[in-house]
Amino acid sequence: MNILVLVVGQDDGVVQPYYGVEHEGKLWLITAWLIETVTGLATPERMIRVDTQPVQKIDEPGAKFHYANILLPKAVIEGLSQETPGYEVRSLPNSPVVHRDDLKPLPILFC
Repeated sequence: MNILVLVVGQDDGVVQPYYGVEHEGKLWLITAWLIETVTGLATPERMIRVDTQPVQKIDEPGAKFHYANILLPKAVIEGLSQETPGYEVRSLPNSPVVHRDDLKPLPILFC
């Protein structure tokens, strides 16, 4: 599975990178990974589908980021709201599973 880097803007003005994956033909933002210490396998704690909104795919060779211009409410990203109208959110999904070695540190946005 290809681990992606998404540039996400929140409604409070914060812009930061997140991990993402393409899974089931959809683009998902991963809020956090749960890593099994013995096997090193990582599964998403929560996934938010982001391809239902306009996003910018970055196809430049060697680019640090794969998608940009993703805008989400902070409450959706942090899971503060029990209901997420207009957003497909999965908590503790069964897949995808990756190895922790595939989770490279997220790049710095502004240098």
